[in-house]
Amino acid sequence: MSPLVYRTPVEPPGELPVLSNRAMAWAAVGLAVLGVGLAAGLLVAFGDGRHSTRLDAIKTAGTIVVGVGGAAALWLAARRQRTAELSLNQTLAAHAAAVANAEALRITELYGKAADQLGSTQAPVRMAGLFALERLAQDNPTQRQTIVNLLCAYLRMPYEPIPPIPPEPQAPAARRSGVFRPLLGSAARQRASTRPAPAAPHPDIATLSVVETAQEHQVRRTAQAILFHHLRTGTTEKPVETFWSGISMDLTGAVLGPANLIGCHVLAADLTGVTFTGDVWFREAHFGLGAVFTGARFAGSTDFSGARFDHHAGFDGAVFARRAQFDGTEFGGTSTFERADFRSAVVFSGAKFAGTASFSESRFGGQTDFGKTKFARRVAFREARFLGNTYFAGAEFAEHAGFHGTRFAGHVTHFGTTTFDSADFHAAEFGPNTNFSNTRFTDGASFNNALFTAEVEFTQAKFDDGASFGGTRFTTYAAFDGAEFGGYTTFYESSFGRPARFERTRFTADVRFERTEFAEGAGFTETEFGADARFIDTSFEHVCGFLRSRFAAEAAFTHTRFGGPVGFVATAFARPPQFRAVWVRLDGPRPALAGTWPPGTAVQETSGRPQGVNEGRWGLLTTAPPDDVLAEHDPA
Repeated sequence: MSPLVYRTPVEPPGELPVLSNRAMAWAAVGLAVLGVGLAAGLLVAFGDGRHSTRLDAIKTAGTIVVGVGGAAALWLAARRQRTAELSLNQTLAAHAAAVANAEALRITELYGKAADQLGSTQAPVRMAGLFALERLAQDNPTQRQTIVNLLCAYLRMPYEPIPPIPPEPQAPAARRSGVFRPLLGSAARQRASTRPAPAAPHPDIATLSVVETAQEHQVRRTAQAILFHHLRTGTTEKPVETFWSGISMDLTGAVLGPANLIGCHVLAADLTGVTFTGDVWFREAHFGLGAVFTGARFAGSTDFSGARFDHHAGFDGAVFARRAQFDGTEFGGTSTFERADFRSAVVFSGAKFAGTASFSESRFGGQTDFGKTKFARRVAFREARFLGNTYFAGAEFAEHAGFHGTRFAGHVTHFGTTTFDSADFHAAEFGPNTNFSNTRFTDGASFNNALFTAEVEFTQAKFDDGASFGGTRFTTYAAFDGAEFGGYTTFYESSFGRPARFERTRFTADVRFERTEFAEGAGFTETEFGADARFIDTSFEHVCGFLRSRFAAEAAFTHTRFGGPVGFVATAFARPPQFRAVWVRLDGPRPALAGTWPPGTAVQETSGRPQGVNEGRWGLLTTAPPDDVLAEHDPA
């Protein structure tokens, strides 16, 4: 909006009709004719020849003529009054227009002078221009957005922060030079061989540049303080009169110092590529429309605690050099933090995301806290990197949560008591101490090709729908004690490098362990298999126990390999278990033959070996080993 208010020119009114002399003469003649005509008409109609009757007729006609004349006079007086009022209104309108024009000219003049002051080479003059603009905006609400635009444009001007002051140059010490002249006296020889010290250097141009930069820093700091001061609303009990409502900011690429925007209310803000050289506070700030911080750089601590974004919030590519806080922040629209770089600790605990959210390819360099955060729509952490301890304890994901290719490299990764709708951890990598205890997945979970490099716990986790661990690698201890799987569950081509525990685990739907490898112990103590359970091409290299487990439906062990002791003590089978091509190692320090097998089964030694095994003595576990099975695996 321009500071000069343009108005549509008012057209002058048309020429008003004027009462002429001829019109007045004709009116008088008409009035006389009316009187005579009325008198004659009354005499003809009601006259009886008497003088009294004639006199009454003349009186009546005169009264009518006088009445008509009075009415005409009253009309003329009303017309005169209306003309006077119209003239007064025109005078008042002309005065108001003159006042408005004078005010517009005054605003334009003040605006122009302040703008000229901003272009001055002297810092105090530029500051005076800023304060003049502030007063102009405070007194003229219609000019506030224009003046804010000017302040933002000034802050967007190219600016380099204050460089370090170079050390003062040291004058070189006087040194002797020349050729030694033994024929001269000592005093003359000293005068001839001594070089005079150089003159004092001129003022360093770089030093002057530093001074000018420092002055410009103060001017920009003043402009920034004026702008942010008028964005604070105050409280409901104590509103602030200096608040400028409905303001939008465009600070694209600006270089700003420490900023205090606590409690500020902004209609829209574009801070793309902005640089904050110090700490910045947006605590309890309110952004009515979009807020864009794409590519912003926060050199100091950043605090958005309790802030509210009613619409889109964009932090794509933003860099947070120090601690960043978003605890209790409300995101009403789409929120994007793609490729954001959090180089220190970041806190999102208690934040609420009402729209979709994306943290894809973001980097979290310090401790990260998403505890009790609520995601109402889809959220993506695709290929994000968490280099410090990560906490999602108590978080709620109402829709799909994507952690495809995410890397958790911190010492602790905690998802305990988290609630997921559906979750995708495909190809995710987890560091030490990963915890999914008491986590609930209501609509499917995928850990396909995930890598757990250290201990992981799914103790008492609940999978209401299907769960997939295809190609998952558990390099060390893995615990699923007390977990509940309500849908189809598969561990296809999974590997457990250290002991795996499924004690008191419940599989209410079909479960399939196909091509799964248990390199060390596997415990299925008191595990409940409510539907079909199949172990296909699965290898148990060490101790394996199904102590007091219950198989309520089909239990099938096909092409399974037991390399250590196996315990089926007190195991309950609702149907006879199926053992087809189940290999049992008969030698070694802890042979499988020492285990307890289901009743009615036997191990028969054979000279064959399982596919891919080149050592040891092996046998086949069968209920009644037929000749064709032995012939299939025994070359002899």
